[in-house]
Amino acid sequence: MAATVRVGLWHRWPMRSANDSSALYDGGRAFTVNQSTLRRPNLRGMIVAVEAALAMLLLVTGGLMIDSFARMQRTDIGIDSSHLLTFDLRVPDAQVPAADAPAYITKILAAITSVSGVVSATVDGGAPVTGSASSTLYIMGRPLPAANEAPFVLRHYVGPDHFRTMGISVITGRTFNARDVAGRPRVVFISQSAAHRFWNNENPIGQRVWFGGGSSVNSPDSSAEVVGVVGDVASQPLDRHPFQADFYTPYMQFTFASRTVFVRTVGDPLAATKGVRRAIHMVDAEVPLIDVQTMSEMIGKSWARPRFDALLFGGFAFVALLLSASGIYAVVSYTINQRTREMGIRLALGASTVALIKMVVREGLSFPVLGLCVGLVISVALSRIIGASLYEISPTDPWVILRTVAQLLTASALACLGPALRATRVSPLVAMRGE
Repeated sequence: MAATVRVGLWHRWPMRSANDSSALYDGGRAFTVNQSTLRRPNLRGMIVAVEAALAMLLLVTGGLMIDSFARMQRTDIGIDSSHLLTFDLRVPDAQVPAADAPAYITKILAAITSVSGVVSATVDGGAPVTGSASSTLYIMGRPLPAANEAPFVLRHYVGPDHFRTMGISVITGRTFNARDVAGRPRVVFISQSAAHRFWNNENPIGQRVWFGGGSSVNSPDSSAEVVGVVGDVASQPLDRHPFQADFYTPYMQFTFASRTVFVRTVGDPLAATKGVRRAIHMVDAEVPLIDVQTMSEMIGKSWARPRFDALLFGGFAFVALLLSASGIYAVVSYTINQRTREMGIRLALGASTVALIKMVVREGLSFPVLGLCVGLVISVALSRIIGASLYEISPTDPWVILRTVAQLLTASALACLGPALRATRVSPLVAMRGE
């Protein structure tokens, strides 16, 4: 409201102070002296340039966010999320201590797999794309790193059917078997990323490792043998280095009772929820099922912030583009109205319609192009700010920048085209009648 009143008074004040008789006497000649152009620096043109610069900045940012989110949706996270139900079991350690947890989890999984429509079930410390526990890694036969220099890896305590249930591909080696239980030689499976990171030029099968922390593989005397390599899984959110070094050990050799459960079903996973809940409560009537949902829903929720960023900045960019185009249209229309007599003279002297349109569009694009260049420089300068929020795309991606430039130039040209076409319909007789 304040801006409206200010603009209205701004245009009203010169009218009150003007000499009415001199204005009437000058007639159309006033436009000859005070003729406006689309190239001469003026406040209206600078406003258009600022609008174009802001539109360029927001269009680049919105384009990067949208492309980043699209790439995130197309990313293969390493599992088959269809027909997969997941939920958390929260069991107090005082109720089921770590020593009794493997047997407790075995009963839970046996009860779940007995439910009609359930194909298999497994457990882990967390779900893909939501985070995982980590610990330091030590490789037998290599120098022991300093206390603060040991690499961190992601740790998983999983069931015998984990890779089949989750749809994780086994690259080489064997899978879990019935002998991978407490009291037997400890084994570990690693991801492709772990194999490339720690055994790039070696065969990891048969290597022995141990981990820092409170697991059963926490000393050289209790080291585990690498018996298989599996495909990478996005254990972390996709915008936070999702594919890392993963190490899987069977829960039957060590685990905790509080686990994340995964259930593969024949049909709709949610349809099996009631039967699964009943089966679990037959083993432990007090344990609650927390965050019951499909794996597809969980993956979709992990995209919530990138989706919001894409919608937010994309919406801002669209509004900025409309404002820029409307500002260009208003300025060009105003200027063309001020130059009605000039347009009429040009037509009377034989100027073609196409030449007149080219002139108006060319002059009308001068300030938007200036703003576009300024906005491009600002976008590149501020690219590092949004770089951390992008997934697999550079903040200075040339395709996004070229696409944005094309969008802004197209919108600006279309905004100039309307007044340009109107200028070609000016009658030379009407334009000069004021003389």
